[in-house]
Amino acid sequence: MKTLQSLCFVLIMISIGSTANSQCLSPNTFTTNIYSTQVKLNWDPVPDAVQYMLIASLQGIATIDTFYYPGADSFSVFSGLKKGSTYQWAMKSICDTLGTESALSQVVSFTTLPSGTCIPPFDQNTADITNNSADLNWDDVPDVVGYLIDLGGSISHITGNSTNWESLLGSTQYVWGVASICGVDTMPPSTWDTSGFSLDTFITASCPVPTFFMAGYIGEDSLDLSWSSVSNSESYILSGASIGTLSVTDTMYSINGLNPSTEYSFNIQTVCNSGGTDYMSEISDTLTITTNGSQANCNTPSPIFTSNITLETAKLNWSASPLALSYT
Repeated sequence: MKTLQSLCFVLIMISIGSTANSQCLSPNTFTTNIYSTQVKLNWDPVPDAVQYMLIASLQGIATIDTFYYPGADSFSVFSGLKKGSTYQWAMKSICDTLGTESALSQVVSFTTLPSGTCIPPFDQNTADITNNSADLNWDDVPDVVGYLIDLGGSISHITGNSTNWESLLGSTQYVWGVASICGVDTMPPSTWDTSGFSLDTFITASCPVPTFFMAGYIGEDSLDLSWSSVSNSESYILSGASIGTLSVTDTMYSINGLNPSTEYSFNIQTVCNSGGTDYMSEISDTLTITTNGSQANCNTPSPIFTSNITLETAKLNWSASPLALSYT
C-alpha cells in the first residue's frame, strides 16, 4: 500500500528525457474505491509491458511522485491521503528491458471524501460457495471501528472484513449486506456513525444425495450396491458397519466376505467441488439388506408324493423348505 504526500503533475517535466514508442501502448487507467484517506488506482494490462510507471500528485502542489510496478500488476492501493482533496495521476508502460516507454496515459483526477463521510465497503463479494456455506468478503474501510453484517435479517457486529455464513440450504438464493461503523474506537458508541448497507446475492451450490441407492445383486456372502450418478460429483462416501467408510468414484461397489442370512445397513453421501473446495451432501436414508441363506441349509423338499390321480390330472406334493425362495 502506497502513501501519497504533497504531489502534483507537471506534465512537461514528465515528458522530458523520454521518447514514446508507438509500439508500446499506454495503459487504460481508472479509479475505484475512493474513501476519505484511501483510494485504489487501476489499469488494464498492456501486452509486452514488463513494468509500469505511475506518476501522481496532489492538485496545486508543484511536486510529483513516481512509482514503479511489475508488468503483472494491475492496481495499487494508496492510503494516507488528505480528506476532501483532489489528486491527479497517469501512467506509462515500459515494454522492454531497455526502458522503451509508451506515451503518457490520459490524466485521471479524483477527490477523496470529506471528513465525517461514512460509506459502505467496496468490493463486496461472495466466495467459496458450497451447498451449505459461503465466505463473505469486502474491502477494508479506513477509519472504521467495525461493520454490521446482515445475514438474511440477522444483524451482527464484527471487526474484520470477512465472515463465513453456515447452515445454508443447497440450490437456494441468499442476500447479505454489510455496513460501515465509522468513528474512533476510543470514543463512546454514541459518537459513531453507520453507513447504509451494500448488498450481494448468491446461490448455494447443488450437491444432492444419490438417488436409486439399492442392491442389484444379493448373494450368500456378497452383494453389489449401486446408485445414480450426480452431475457435479467428485466421488461418493459409502459407509456401513461391515465396510467402515469408503471413498468411491464409480456408481457401483461390490462387497464380499459377508455372512449368509445376515442383515447389513449402508448409507451414501455425494462429494462435490466448487471453486476448489470439496463439500458433501446430506447423508442418505439407511439402506438395509439381508444376504441370502446358505446353500448348505437349502434342503431338497422331502418327502415328495403324488395324490388325487385321475385319467387326466394329478396333484404333486412336497414338504416346504424353510429357506426356499422358489421350487423347480
